[in-house]
Amino acid sequence: MKTITTDFPAATKKNIIRVILLLAFLLFQPGQALFAQEDFPEESELESIEKSIEALLPSEEKDELRSRYYLILAREKLNNKEFEETLNLLENNSEYIRDEKTATLMRGIACYFTGSHYEAEAELLNIAYDDGGNKEALNLLGSIYYERGDLTIAIEHWQWALSLEKENAELKAMIAKAKREAAVESKMEKTFTGRFLINYDGRRDEKTGHVISGILEEAYYDVGTDLNFFPEKEISVIIYTEKEFKEVTLAPGWAGGLYDGKIRIPSGGAELSSMKLRQLIYHEYTHAVIHLLAGGMCPRWLNEGIAMYEESKVNAEGEQFKASPKSNIDISSSGDIDLLLMSDNADKALFAYRQSYSLARNLIDNYGIHKIAGLLKALGKNKPFKKTFNQAYGNDNLSFDTWWKNVYKD
Repeated sequence: MKTITTDFPAATKKNIIRVILLLAFLLFQPGQALFAQEDFPEESELESIEKSIEALLPSEEKDELRSRYYLILAREKLNNKEFEETLNLLENNSEYIRDEKTATLMRGIACYFTGSHYEAEAELLNIAYDDGGNKEALNLLGSIYYERGDLTIAIEHWQWALSLEKENAELKAMIAKAKREAAVESKMEKTFTGRFLINYDGRRDEKTGHVISGILEEAYYDVGTDLNFFPEKEISVIIYTEKEFKEVTLAPGWAGGLYDGKIRIPSGGAELSSMKLRQLIYHEYTHAVIHLLAGGMCPRWLNEGIAMYEESKVNAEGEQFKASPKSNIDISSSGDIDLLLMSDNADKALFAYRQSYSLARNLIDNYGIHKIAGLLKALGKNKPFKKTFNQAYGNDNLSFDTWWKNVYKD
């Protein structure tokens, strides 16, 4: 039998191999459309891969492959927190995408993380209740309603999602937390300021609610000027009694306030001095800004250090936070400080807060608050902290490890 061989150019061979691998992967693992990062094709190769698809496959297989290929690209961007790019890719290639449910889910996720919650809700509602429920859509809808303060509706969606994924410990914890909050917050009044949604007991805290509203507006401009960021997203603020604060948040006894996606303040309103109240609000509002800028990528020590810096500016008494150079607490890395910040031991936590303030203050005094702002924005792109720090301070010939060794002394 005579063997027929075809000699393809090297570039064409490469694309043929890629297409075959893509087809095999997509057809046999459609539910796990992810490549390892190192194996994923560069976007610059997309055009040549598409030409190979056109040349090698019959129309039906070609269309199926192209559809799944665009979904893979979109999912990869979503995993990398490139949310705007995800939306653009899905929109620009919608005519090729056959799996509309998957595309709708990804649009909903991307809209949520760009702060477009009403658009996210509209997308997710299209698929959440189909075929017994879509657990990802139900989970995210629960988060949207939770952030709006619609706790009963949030709990309903999370419970439905949990029925589809019974071992989801995170969902169980969120449902329990939302139930604790609902027991208290269902009795509260809500005040909209345009930037803040303030929840408080109107009979008990009406005056405190008005005071806090005014301080929040001041913090919005002061912290925003420092970090060059003025959130458009409405931020929820909840005013509790001391007892309610501890029961709802389960925070350590030493905690004066909390930000966990919402600003939570124990009302001591009438008992707190106006200066203490201002410091507390500036501190917690700064956490909200850092979260919106950097997501979960800002290390705890830097997060707390910046919040304490903004708090200290309220009465220019920041020096009180400076850490003592001597301590019997062993610190060998910034991670050690992060752990101490979560300690139930008030003395250890206070030590860690002072260390965090000193470290953040060193960066601000020597390199400027604008560098911190740039670092936070870069962290929001889901990059490792040390690498992002080194890039942010590269023009100063500064790396994180060098800075840490030179600055931190116990």
